[in-house]
Amino acid sequence: MTETIKERLIKLADLGETDAEALFQAEADLDAIADKARKIAAEAGDDVSTKTGQDAIRSTAAALGSLKQALDKKGKEAKDSYQRKVTAIDAGRSRLKGRLQLAQDTVRKPLTDLEEAERKRAEEQIAIFHEMEDMANIPLGSGLDLIDQREARLAELRGINDWGDRGEEASSLLAALKTIFEKGRGEIQQQLDQAEELRQAKVREAEQQRLRDERAEKDRQELEQLRSEKLEADRQAKQALEAQEAAEAEAQRQKQAALEIARQAEEAEARRAKEYEEAERRRNQEIAEAEARHIAEEKAAAEQAEKQRLEAEQQAEKLRTVAQSEVVTDIIGLDSQDAEGVAAAIVAGDIRHVRFEVAA
Repeated sequence: MTETIKERLIKLADLGETDAEALFQAEADLDAIADKARKIAAEAGDDVSTKTGQDAIRSTAAALGSLKQALDKKGKEAKDSYQRKVTAIDAGRSRLKGRLQLAQDTVRKPLTDLEEAERKRAEEQIAIFHEMEDMANIPLGSGLDLIDQREARLAELRGINDWGDRGEEASSLLAALKTIFEKGRGEIQQQLDQAEELRQAKVREAEQQRLRDERAEKDRQELEQLRSEKLEADRQAKQALEAQEAAEAEAQRQKQAALEIARQAEEAEARRAKEYEEAERRRNQEIAEAEARHIAEEKAAAEQAEKQRLEAEQQAEKLRTVAQSEVVTDIIGLDSQDAEGVAAAIVAGDIRHVRFEVAA
């Protein structure tokens, strides 16, 4: 019985006893299977004008797909199997490698420890050399405490005996550091001495300046005091002069006021005397007339007239005395030193029996 194209294609997926792992690693064998499948499929032709031709093409393509899937599955199974072997191999490799590495490390440990110690010593030595190189640089403005610290460290470094092949270099550098520190100490001490001298000079200058300032302030205060005293003396002298002038003016005013009062009193007295004389004249005239008219009554009238005259004189004297007393009383009632007050009282009419008149 003749096999169909489909059957023949599917049969290609039956590898039988063939080693799948070896097959999928052999490109020639894989190409042979592909070429054989392509040739079998070509037998289906390419006639699409009939249903039979279309079915043949469709069936052949499906058979090729089934072959592809079957072979790919076998390849994946071969890969999984191979992967398990690879994993086992890797595990074996790792285990063997670890044990051999442990054996290697164990055997080499003394040498490794020696090399590590040499490496650390070399690194420490390099660090120490770098430190010594840095120590040689003394920053400006450094103090003696820095020199003390670095000299203490230098003493520690001198205690190192194992410099390896750099012993001569280390000795030279340590000696150079000693010289640098000694020189630096001298320079810093010199700077400190100079700074101290400068500080003391500034202190002395500040003290001298303070004394100068104090003297200048004292001179200024004394000058100010002299100025104040002169101003005060001038002020007092001016006040005294003004007071003297005022007192003289006041005395003059009081004198003028007293003269004015005396003048007014004299005028009043003169007026009273004149009035009296006028009254006497009229009385005498009346007497004369009365005598002429009344000869018979002459004696009686004369006696009466004499009596009236005496009474009038007594009354006038009394009035004059009272007036003078009241004038004095009114003036004394005022401040005797206040001439302006006396004059004001006269003008106001507050002084009895004294009348103020403005001269024409």
